[in-house]
Amino acid sequence: MNLSDVKSVPNPRRRSFRVGRGRGSGWGKTSRRGQKGASSRAGWGGGIMREGGQMPLVRRVPKKGFNNKGFRVAYEVVNVERLASVAVEGRVDPDVLKAAGLIKKSARWVKVLGNGDAGPKLAVSAHHFSRGAREKIEKAGGVATVLPGRHGRLAESSLGERHAMLAAARAAEAAKPKRAPKKGKDEGPAAEGAEPKAGKKAKPEKAPEAGAEKKPRAEKKPKAEKRPE
Repeated sequence: MNLSDVKSVPNPRRRSFRVGRGRGSGWGKTSRRGQKGASSRAGWGGGIMREGGQMPLVRRVPKKGFNNKGFRVAYEVVNVERLASVAVEGRVDPDVLKAAGLIKKSARWVKVLGNGDAGPKLAVSAHHFSRGAREKIEKAGGVATVLPGRHGRLAESSLGERHAMLAAARAAEAAKPKRAPKKGKDEGPAAEGAEPKAGKKAKPEKAPEAGAEKKPRAEKKPKAEKRPE
């Protein structure tokens, strides 16, 4: 073993540079800090939140109050032109899109937009569809299924979809056959002399006895008026 082969033990801590050791080193006297001021003193770090005379950001940001972060629904969007390339047996759903890498694996709600051509017949399931995307999918012979959204409710539809659904509901209601009017009390079997229902016996009317005559009521005598004393 030669002394030239001996190496020092590696130390993860870096030795600090010694300053203030004379002019010849280039780091003498003020050690390149300049004269006076906060930057020439020990312990001065500049301050992370210091912004000169401007109001610091930490003081401009509100610390309390209402915000919509807990109620905001952030959709991962996919265009219809990309659905055909990732479809599995003619089916596209959020799991298929995650496996293909079109949306994040952490995505909770998926929205399909209508850019491009829908391609072949597909059964697409998502939490929301734009009006153009739904029309293109159904025009190609496919089916657009809305999945339950936040808190088990259906995702909110667009204004055009709401108008279309309302018009379809009205058309279906108008196509239903009208019910016949209910029969009144004067109509039906009861008015035609049919027998009363079982369990309810009709009370027979009492016939007047023969030879019995009704006695006339005695007339009431008028009350005598009181004379004043």
